[in-house]
Amino acid sequence: MDSILSIIKSLDYKGIIAEYVLHNLADIAFKKVKDFIDDENELLRRSGSDLVFSLESSEETIIKQIVFNVKKANNWCNNVSFKDAPESKSLNQVYVGLDYYVSPKRLRIENLEDSKLPFNSLLENIKYNTVVLGGPGAGKTTLMKFLCYRVLNEKLYENIFTCPVVIRFRELRIPKKISDINDYNLYSILKNELGIIVNSENSFSVNQSVFDSKYRQILKRIIVDFIEEAKLLIILDGYDEIPNPKVKQIIKKDLEELSLSLDNSKFVLTSRTGDFDINISNSATYEVCSLSKDQIKLFAERWLIDKQEAEDLYSQIMGSPFFDTVIRPLTLAHLCAIYERYKKIPAKPKSVYNRVVQLLLEDWDSQRDIERISSYASFEVDRKIEFLSKLSYILTTRFNTAIFNRYDLESAYRAICQDFNLPVSQMRKVINEIESHNGLFIQSGIESYEFAHKSIQEFLAAKYIVGLPEIPSNFDLLKNIANEIAIAVAISSDPNMYLGVLLLHKIKKPSYSPVFFKILFSRLLIEKPDYNDKPIFFVALANIHFIINSSENLQKFNPFELEDINSLIFNLLEEVVVKKSIKRFSKLYKYTGVGSSYDTFIYSFAGKNVSLGERNYLPYSLLVNEVSYKYINAHN
Repeated sequence: MDSILSIIKSLDYKGIIAEYVLHNLADIAFKKVKDFIDDENELLRRSGSDLVFSLESSEETIIKQIVFNVKKANNWCNNVSFKDAPESKSLNQVYVGLDYYVSPKRLRIENLEDSKLPFNSLLENIKYNTVVLGGPGAGKTTLMKFLCYRVLNEKLYENIFTCPVVIRFRELRIPKKISDINDYNLYSILKNELGIIVNSENSFSVNQSVFDSKYRQILKRIIVDFIEEAKLLIILDGYDEIPNPKVKQIIKKDLEELSLSLDNSKFVLTSRTGDFDINISNSATYEVCSLSKDQIKLFAERWLIDKQEAEDLYSQIMGSPFFDTVIRPLTLAHLCAIYERYKKIPAKPKSVYNRVVQLLLEDWDSQRDIERISSYASFEVDRKIEFLSKLSYILTTRFNTAIFNRYDLESAYRAICQDFNLPVSQMRKVINEIESHNGLFIQSGIESYEFAHKSIQEFLAAKYIVGLPEIPSNFDLLKNIANEIAIAVAISSDPNMYLGVLLLHKIKKPSYSPVFFKILFSRLLIEKPDYNDKPIFFVALANIHFIINSSENLQKFNPFELEDINSLIFNLLEEVVVKKSIKRFSKLYKYTGVGSSYDTFIYSFAGKNVSLGERNYLPYSLLVNEVSYKYINAHN
């Protein structure tokens, strides 16, 4: 007994009193299990059975195993780290408590306000077994770390639970043999974590299947009795990360059974929302809310410590078009880490879009050593992006909304599934897998779906547009996707050519829309494409400026709209590299005189040393108004 006490006292955390642990585990829990096995053996003997069960673990073995696991849990819960961060961060330093929906969003009834639970209410009142759901990067695992940290270091629940037992499902080593999988369940996992070894003797007078059934029954009772007497808080992190579907189904049934068996002890389980479709009795289910603006600010302050830097980062985030991608702790943490290194977040939104998509599709799981299984698992990340891009484009252009119902999704899926060799019959399964495996697409209510981030939906649709054989020219289509077109310009290999061809050849005069141009030019200023000095960029903008300010369009555009669009055009022209395109324009085009109107100036193509591809899209003559004429002269 003294050796056991010394083991317990070697554990360096404040939340557990060594003698109390020893008393519960050794004197009560251990004795209860032995008594149960003795009683069970007596019943078997009286029934004439040759079966005999025995507890091979000693008190010292069990306590050593629990001490080992608690030490490991203590190390696990103290820090957060990932490859973008220059160094790991103390969890207690950076953690920001989130709010929680009192029921999963997928069960939300439309037009009814979501009920939310404050962070402290969730953490400090675990009266039931608890299930915490959320998308990738929503903060589920970090919540479990913080819960574990507080139990071990702040005496949270010290009169309720003895200690935490942490099971991270992603660490499971699933047996390869089917027969072994049948015996791989939540109780066998708990048995290993607790160091409980139960042996049995069978003289083969008992049928093997009867023996196996009796063994599993005895094992369940032993595990439940031990947990109940020891008063443990069982943390089950990442139900969605169980890599074997059969094992996942087995554990799902075990969770339902265990939940009804626990009274003194409790479990807290996390899962991605899309992977969890069960209602566990005697449990409460919550879903993580997105970060609020105040929480984003607080997170930045805690991460960076320097308040001025935190304010600067917050301002950069608020002024970015990808603000909605940082409403999850994961993406916000990556931006904080990037800012910590470089004192700024990426100036080009496309860099953030690419990073977030890559992160949610593969990097986050690969960083955490997870390999997910899905019916489109054979797709490489690039192929998955192609599928999601086309899905986004179809949903955006056909329905022109951010939220889609089941019919919309079925229609879009049928339109693209053959292009990816996906069967029509697996529509529901594929959509569910997309939701559960990457979090870019979520079920937000009963029979309603949406992309997790509006800007990511726009980015994916833009990727599809860029990959088309040619730029769309149907203005009934274009007028509703000005944001997507702007992003397409930004992510294209040649933004000058893309924008030039769009404005000069794809949008016809009768279709000119002030709203379209305002959105397009505003978003281009935000997206900051990597422009080059090709003159087609200036030619296109000068041409648009001339047309929208012509007398025939003055009635179409009200003065305020016209002023805004003109201002946006010249803001675009103020890019340093674009100014170089004006100089190249002056070498390719020569001023040839005034047009029929006194304020119309004509430039004719007379240049050489221009690529054939660019030449094919440049007009032979260009009409500009007085403002553009003066602008050209001022920059030469």
